[in-house]
Amino acid sequence: RSLLSRPSAIRRCRALQMTSGSTPASPAAESPPPVLISRQGRAGLIQLNRPRALNALTLPMLTETLQALHRWQSGRCRPDAVDLIIIKGCTRSGSTRRPVFCAGGDVRAVAAAARLSRSRRRQLHLATAGLDQQVDNNCGSNPSEFFRVEFQLNHAIGLSALNLSQLPPGWSPYQPFVALMDGIVMGGGAGVSVNGSHRVATEHTLFAMPEAAIGFFPDVGGGHFLGRLPGELGTFLALTGHRLAGRDVRACGIATHFVRSDLLSELEDRLCHGCWPSGSGPDSHSRVSAILDEFESRSSDSGSRSSSSARDSAAGWSLSPHLAEIDAHFSRCSVSEILSSLAAAAPSSQFAANQLSAMRAASPTSLAVSLRQIRRCRRLGDSLARVLRLEYRLAVRLVDGNEQDGEGDGDSGDFLEGVRAALDDKGRGQPPKWRPASVAEITEAQLEKYFRPLPPGQELTFALPSDGLCGGDALEIDADCDIAPAEQQLLGDGRGADGGRL
Repeated sequence: RSLLSRPSAIRRCRALQMTSGSTPASPAAESPPPVLISRQGRAGLIQLNRPRALNALTLPMLTETLQALHRWQSGRCRPDAVDLIIIKGCTRSGSTRRPVFCAGGDVRAVAAAARLSRSRRRQLHLATAGLDQQVDNNCGSNPSEFFRVEFQLNHAIGLSALNLSQLPPGWSPYQPFVALMDGIVMGGGAGVSVNGSHRVATEHTLFAMPEAAIGFFPDVGGGHFLGRLPGELGTFLALTGHRLAGRDVRACGIATHFVRSDLLSELEDRLCHGCWPSGSGPDSHSRVSAILDEFESRSSDSGSRSSSSARDSAAGWSLSPHLAEIDAHFSRCSVSEILSSLAAAAPSSQFAANQLSAMRAASPTSLAVSLRQIRRCRRLGDSLARVLRLEYRLAVRLVDGNEQDGEGDGDSGDFLEGVRAALDDKGRGQPPKWRPASVAEITEAQLEKYFRPLPPGQELTFALPSDGLCGGDALEIDADCDIAPAEQQLLGDGRGADGGRL
């Protein structure tokens, strides 16, 4: 008999769906829309509107934002086109806590969908035709679909940073994308901000990529924007989840500008109504940059602009005393060597001891995947599309446990375990139980399988919105993110494309 013909199995499937946050809302208390899309003057405005959930991104939010972005980008050459696009987070009215831009994707919902997806794959082949339909109706959102839409949105935002040489011949540039990162910016929140052309930090900004602590990796283009930071800053942020606050976010290059929060309303008004400074240039990008430069100058205590590079910045930012130490430890060839280097320095360096503690608490699989991701993405050039396609492979495999490849080895349940420990059991003193428990237990074959191509028809693809002048609505692009075998031999010693041990 089918396992799903048993009432207990059906009840379990229904219970899993209820944990995904899909409980119908009460008719008497209709929830506000989770994302607000509007036009304000010359600007398209995106407002993330889940302040009680720290503006965590859901699939409907991602879908609606992507549709709006493609609509604005496709019409960029029309007389009524928007000149720029702004994204910001809504904060609870009357709240005295730190503002929130976006704390990331809704990992609770993704984890619940992943649990249900695994259950369906293991039992669906035994089900009758009638029960197949019943399970499909109860399954909720698919984690692979969540990442697909999220990464396509990240790519669409990244189009704002392309110059003419990176676009098809005859295409006009995309509108500037301005992210007002006032508050918490973590994980998926970085994807909808840092990939854009203009990123504004404030004294409230708190940036981090803490995914390794929950059995994941710095996705949403992390291999692109972390990999391009000076020295080994990107590797350090990816492996430790270190938090950058306020002006530090500008100093290291995550943000392009720093503006005091009390000036944001005036800044937004200037941007929306096209009040460009004199001599700012004829195109939207130069005009937006000129306004942001002006407001950054007004926000500077000394009256001078901050440097765009951590290497050239004043000595005042928090990591400046540790840059040489970061490079020395995190330039090592493998996670094991980084840990050994930190351990050797820990007795005499509190900074090294802190980073060692953070890495030892993280998922060993996530650390190994993240290091290889950052180093491999550096070789993919300036193409965000190539990076996102590689990261999509990693995301679906780390969440689904390689079962979409037909293997079903279940060796990467670290994401579900990390979410359980961080969110489900918060405050109960139950640390995650990682599998495997140490980097030494991970083989090269186990690590490399996360990076290999997905089965036919499952790879991530992107649409490049047309400007309405070249014919067609969009150009489909297929970004190759694989490293040729000959290049692998040049890069490494046969133990992996990152040229190092685990």
